[in-house]
Amino acid sequence: MVAVGILESSISAERKEAMGSLLPWTFVALVAATLASSLLSAAIERRFRRLDAVQAQHEQLRQVTAALREQSHEFGTRLHVIHGLVSHGDKDEALRYIAGIVPVLTAGGDGSARASGLLSAGIEALRSELGALGTRLETDMDRDIPIDEGVLLVFANLARNAAEAGATAVRCTLRHEDGRFVGSVDDDGPGIDPADIDRVFTRGYSSKPDATGAGRGLGLDLVRRTVTSRGGTIELRRTEQGGSCFAFDMADER
Repeated sequence: MVAVGILESSISAERKEAMGSLLPWTFVALVAATLASSLLSAAIERRFRRLDAVQAQHEQLRQVTAALREQSHEFGTRLHVIHGLVSHGDKDEALRYIAGIVPVLTAGGDGSARASGLLSAGIEALRSELGALGTRLETDMDRDIPIDEGVLLVFANLARNAAEAGATAVRCTLRHEDGRFVGSVDDDGPGIDPADIDRVFTRGYSSKPDATGAGRGLGLDLVRRTVTSRGGTIELRRTEQGGSCFAFDMADER
């Protein structure tokens, strides 16, 4: 009988020798992996910072673009008022309006006359604009109401939206009660889809296509902010003809 084997002492010695040979390589590999991981982490962090900076720039550009769109929207409304004032021959009032007097109506002996002129010019300009869209404008308001630019802005945007939505008739009512403006704009158009009622005042919402590419959905958001900034409320309901009725009230800030 022949027995062949390997002594445990020999195996242990070889293991120690192998571990001793591998240990430097293991250390080198660990250091290299750590350095590579650090470099990769730094590169990723720089990339994320760059992406955050780009995102911040995009957000700033988006805000600037939105502000410019809103200013353009308001500017269009003001141009119609100026057109109405000039058409009525109210040169002095037009110049004061262009000069940006805020509020437009000031205390003084001619305040009532100026309010009446601004109201007439604004309504006539709005009637002309809606007429070009095939919409008839009806009004029920006292001519001596001390109207200001904010009220005109609300009426112009609500009436313009109704006309662009396909209404054939728009009716504007306004009363001045206890230092507040109480009014409404209703139409005989298709009305607002019940599913969209909760978001009609959201910036960017519009049921109409944007043919110009300049963006829509500014008018109702501007109306909402104008009314609420003056401690008022605005409500939307359906008319008997199936159209929309926007009822609002807000403080007279003169």
